Order: sequence, then C-alpha cells, then structure tokens
Amino acid sequence: KLRIADTEWRELSVLDVGIWKDSAWEGERIPLLKEALCEGPPDLLWVVEIKCGDEIVEPLLTAIEENGSATWERIVVISFNEEPLIELKRRRPLVKAYWLSELKESGSGSYSPSIMDIVSKVEILGVDGFGGQSGPGISQELNQSLRERGLELNVWTVDDELEAIRMADIGATSITTNDPKRILNALSKSGLGGG
Repeated sequence: KLRIADTEWRELSVLDVGIWKDSAWEGERIPLLKEALCEGPPDLLWVVEIKCGDEIVEPLLTAIEENGSATWERIVVISFNEEPLIELKRRRPLVKAYWLSELKESGSGSYSPSIMDIVSKVEILGVDGFGGQSGPGISQELNQSLRERGLELNVWTVDDELEAIRMADIGATSITTNDPKRILNALSKSGLGGG
C-alpha cells in the first residue's frame, strides 16, 4: 500500500512481491531494470512500458546503457504517453519505440483512432510502430498500412490461442501475452512460427 514514486528504494527493495501469486514465489523482490536485463536468454526481447512523462527518459537511458550498447537491440519502448516517446527518439533515434492506443469501436463498426489517424500519429511522433489491444480493430488493413510505411505492429494482450493465430496470420510484428509457452505452442502447431 505504498506509492512507488514517494517511496525510497531501500523500502521498496525488501518488499515481498511474489507471495500474492503463490507460495512458490515467496521472497521474490522487485528487481531494478538494470538487474532484470541481466536475466533470461541473451536473445530475449524486452518490452519496456513508460507510464509517466519524459522525466523518466534520462534514468531509463542510464539504466539500460549500464548494460552496454548492445542491450538496445533487445528493447522496445512502448507508451500511451507521447512526450516520453518524443524525448526518447530525440535523444536515441535508433531505439525502437511504439505508440500505444486503445481502439474504441463506434456504433457503425468503425474504430477510433482510425487506421489513417494511427499511421499519421506514429509518423508525427517519429516512432517505429503502433501497439493496440487485441480484438477486431487489429486488422490486415491496419497492418498493411503500417508495413507500407516501414512501421511495425504490436498487439496486446493476446492470451487466446485463436486470436494469437489470427494476429500472426495478419502479420503482426509481435504480440504480448501472459502465457508465452501456451501461445508459442499454439503458433508452432498452426505452422505460423512462434518467434
């Protein structure tokens, strides 16, 4: 029941953040980003979401660059917030970043933002792609419009096997899931890969 932004790291670093899930995770602590980046296989892709403003860009750059410049090849930065994406791309143009937005369906069956609005916003921000929530708003037309401009598509949160297959089939660059093993298995069985 602490507010992260107002709590010292020494207090946060001793919290047990695993016990709520299962006793098997008891004693699990909050890792710093620079510590987490050292875990997992060397080809693991990290998706880092910025949930605040551009004040985080400097500490983010510092944390990642402490692990070496090659680390950036393994990171995609995502955010609903435009300012930190603009600042990140200004300071490190080669860092891959996606703008996120929810897709809201209107009564007529169209979605907001529209495909052209999405493409326009991504180009104005100077980011590398778009991330939207899984569902019918993520379409072949959206993916094609992005791809024609050299932009990428990430879809979140895909926990349904058939939806994961549909996303792979339309050519989404990547999907985010809470169950990677099961989703990769479904994609592999469908012949659509799983990378």
